[in-house]
Amino acid sequence: MTRMLVLLTTDTNFVTTENIKVNITLKEIQNASELEIITEAGWGHYIKFNSGWYAGFCVESSCTGRNLTKNDKIDWLFKR
Repeated sequence: MTRMLVLLTTDTNFVTTENIKVNITLKEIQNASELEIITEAGWGHYIKFNSGWYAGFCVESSCTGRNLTKNDKIDWLFKR
């Protein structure tokens, strides 16, 4: 059995080296149009940054009920 360690935070005071933090909108992320948004059913939408941190978004009750819009806010940051 392989185990994966996931580090996750919803702390609004934590900031990545790219100046990404919980509760900022997709439009506030520099170069957002150049970022790949990955959708994983049961987990949500997420974006990986060079620092290794991911920004996680949960929209609607399933977390992936629709595509992200520029006004959606980051719900959590994680590393895995």
